[in-house]
Amino acid sequence: MTLFGKKKKKNTEERQQNGLQGVSVMPQSSGTIFGGYGSPLLNIPSVFASVQIIGNTIASLPLDVFVENIIEKNHPAAKMLDEPIENMTQSVWVQTIIRNYLIDGNAFASTDAGKMTIYESNQVVVNMTSSGSIVSYTIATDSGSSKIINPADMLHFKRLTRDGKGQLGLALIELFNLLFDEMQSTSQHTSEYMKNGLLNGLWIEVAGRVQPKALEEMREKFAEIYSGLRNRNKIPTFTDGMKLHTIDNKALKDSDIAGLRAAQLKDIAMIFNIPISLLDGSQGNYASTVEANLMFMKTCINPIIKHLEDEINQKLNVLNGIEFRFDTSKFLAGTFSQQIDTLGAAVDKGILTPNEARARIGYDKADSGGDTLYAPAGTPTSQPTPAKA
Repeated sequence: MTLFGKKKKKNTEERQQNGLQGVSVMPQSSGTIFGGYGSPLLNIPSVFASVQIIGNTIASLPLDVFVENIIEKNHPAAKMLDEPIENMTQSVWVQTIIRNYLIDGNAFASTDAGKMTIYESNQVVVNMTSSGSIVSYTIATDSGSSKIINPADMLHFKRLTRDGKGQLGLALIELFNLLFDEMQSTSQHTSEYMKNGLLNGLWIEVAGRVQPKALEEMREKFAEIYSGLRNRNKIPTFTDGMKLHTIDNKALKDSDIAGLRAAQLKDIAMIFNIPISLLDGSQGNYASTVEANLMFMKTCINPIIKHLEDEINQKLNVLNGIEFRFDTSKFLAGTFSQQIDTLGAAVDKGILTPNEARARIGYDKADSGGDTLYAPAGTPTSQPTPAKA
C-alpha cells in the first residue's frame, strides 16, 4: 500500500531479475572542473539565476486537487501537498524537484510506505531490461546500504532523454560541459587580470646565474610590492642588469570579454528556454518585458508544469479519479485594469456571472444578482442565452 491506499501495480516484468541493467543517472566524471556532477553548475551566476527564476515561478503556483473536474480544497490529497515531506513546505519541495530536474536532468521522489522522500540523482541507479524498460530503482542510503523501489512508488521527472526511449533525462553537464568550462575560464581570466594590475603577466630578466632560492625570494618580494591594482602606480627599480618584461597577451579590452559574456548569457537563456531580459534587465523595455513574460510562461513554465502534472497524476491518481493541476491564471491575468476590462466583457456577454468574475480577483460574492447570467444585451436572465445554430 502506498499514499491514499494505492495498490501496487502487478507486473511480471518487475519480478524478473535476469537481464537487468543498472544505469547510473549521473554521468561519470568527464575530467572537467565539475567532476560530472550538477550542483557546482550553480556557482555560475546565470545558471543559478535561471534555476532560481524557474523554480520560484513554479513553486509560487497553487497546486490544486480536482475531483471530476471540480476543485476540492479540503481533499486529503490537498492536505498532503501542504507538507509533502515532514517539516518541508510545498514550495520548497517543488523548488527542490525543479532544481534536480533542470540541473541533473532527473528528479526523484518516492511515495513508498505512505510518505514522500526526495533523492539526489547521484543516489539513484535505474534498473532496466535490455529493451529499455524501467523495472526498479536502487537507492543508496546514507548508512551505506541500498533499497529497491518499484516504479509505481517513484515519482521520476525527466528532461530531454538521453536514449530516445524516454527513460532517463540528460544532465546539463553531459550536453554543455564545454560551455560551462568556457564560462569558468572567462571568470578566472577576468579575476586574474584584475589581480595583476591590468597586466596578464610579467617576467624579470636577470644577468648571470642566480641560485633558484634567490630567484624565488626575488619573485615573491616583487609580487608583494608591485602586484595588484593598489600597487599599479609604484615604479620598480632594478640593478645589476635586470630588466622587466611583459607577457605579450591580449589586453582585456582587446579580447572582448564583455562580448564573450553576453554571448554566454544568451547561451544560458537558450538552454533554460527563458527570455534574455529575465537575466539581463538592460535587454528590454516595459512592453517587450511584458511580452517576454508571456512567452516565458508559454514556452518554459507550461511544458515543465505539464511534465510534473502528468507524472504526479499517473502515480498519485488513486481516489475516484483525482487530478492535480497547477493554477497559472494569476500569471496570465495581466494588470488589475486589464482583468477588470476582460472580466467585465465576459459578464456583459453572458460568459460569466458577476460572482464568478468577482471570485477570479478574490472578491466576495455579491448579495443581489451576483449569480445571474446576463444576456449579451445586458438584460438579466435566469438561463444562459441559447447558442445560435
